[in-house]
Amino acid sequence: MNTQFGFDFGGDDFRALACRPGTWERRDSFTPAMLTEWVTVATERLRAVPENVRGFFDIALQEAADKAAEATAKGKTRSSVLPVHFDVADADVVAFVAACEAGSRSTGLEGVSWKFRNQVIGEISYAVHVAEIGAVFAERWNDREEWRFHFEPGKKGDFWLDSYRDSMTSVELSYSVWGPAYAADKIAYSNKGVASVPTFQHGGRHYLITSIANFANSATKHGRAWRLSLPDLWHAETYSYETQGSAVEAGKIERGDRRGLIVSVRGVQYVLEAAIEVFDRNAAGVRLDIGDEDEDDAFSSDLADDGVAEDEDADHPEPLAA
Repeated sequence: MNTQFGFDFGGDDFRALACRPGTWERRDSFTPAMLTEWVTVATERLRAVPENVRGFFDIALQEAADKAAEATAKGKTRSSVLPVHFDVADADVVAFVAACEAGSRSTGLEGVSWKFRNQVIGEISYAVHVAEIGAVFAERWNDREEWRFHFEPGKKGDFWLDSYRDSMTSVELSYSVWGPAYAADKIAYSNKGVASVPTFQHGGRHYLITSIANFANSATKHGRAWRLSLPDLWHAETYSYETQGSAVEAGKIERGDRRGLIVSVRGVQYVLEAAIEVFDRNAAGVRLDIGDEDEDDAFSSDLADDGVAEDEDADHPEPLAA
């Protein structure tokens, strides 16, 4: 155990994080003609899809064919027709979720991959990918009942890569504890240097906040909190705000991933090592004095940085740029 200036750190092992350029944010583009051809071939392979989710792929491929035909009729022959959205009955949603959870626990079939993220706060995602066909996704916001289904033809996208969000947990803490540790503006202004940041303590470890958001008609606030580590215990790449942004744009690391970022606390340097989501269900009306800026102007959301579409009914200020 290493202790320095009131920080108590464990000794977890880490691995290199950076991937080859172009690994992240790879976007397949399907014109109507390409999608039509893909659907024809994929339909012939439907028997390769596990029986408990085959019906979802059947619906998805039919919807994809219809969307491609509609785009062609409108003369949009060069435009990408992705993503392909489709509707599913409530009872079938339950079956899809159960299938994904069961598939994730099994050794699985060759060419079939399952994955899900189910956080207390944030977006819930379930998906199954079948080689040479594509993937069906079911997603919803934690505070909403309605599910959104869509189909992505082709190879596996970013969702299937190892993400810092895969093991991220949610912790309920008072907003008055973690709100003052908002540091996104300080990090953004640091560029090539090292930002001096505030922190809060949880479970004997220290964290900073890079995003805060609240949803309309809700008293809940939630934030992305990053745990600090001593540099000697970090065995992967390190970054400044500028070099981390360059790595994101090159597709080496995931947008929104702050692991490896160097910050300073009371003149001592630390490295961000892992994220958790913190939330307070009773934060309505709580105002905090944070720096020289108004709270509503200073707070930003990393949802867009994470590749997650913002809730149109949510109160999300501008995202922190990568």
